[in-house]
Amino acid sequence: MEPQVVKKKVRVHSLEPHDEELALVINYVKEVTVQHPDGQMEVQETPGSKGIVLGDLTPHDDPETVAAEIIQSSKLLHPSMIEDIGAIIVHLQERLLEEDSAGMEGELAALYFV
Repeated sequence: MEPQVVKKKVRVHSLEPHDEELALVINYVKEVTVQHPDGQMEVQETPGSKGIVLGDLTPHDDPETVAAEIIQSSKLLHPSMIEDIGAIIVHLQERLLEEDSAGMEGELAALYFV
C-alpha cells in the first residue's frame, strides 16, 4: 500500500521584483501531508517560484489597479498582499523611468557628438 496524500497547501514565502525583467517573482513552498500505511504522517516541502511578466506596464499605470489585476489572475496571491505587490509595481515603474531617461541621454549624447 502506498502513502496517501491527506492535504496539499501552498504558502507564499516572498514577493520580489525580477532582477532584469519587468516581472514579479513569487517564491513559495508547496506542503504535502502524506499518511503512510503504518499511520504515520509526514509533511513534504518543495520550494518553487513563479514569475508574472508585466510586459505592458507603463510608468503611468496605477500601481494599486495593476496589483489588483495580478491578484485576480493568480491563485497563489491573497488580496491582503495588495500593498506589497503595489510597492513592487512602483519599483518596476521607477526602473522603467530610469531606463527611459538613460536611453534618452544616450541618444542625445550620440546626436551631440555626431
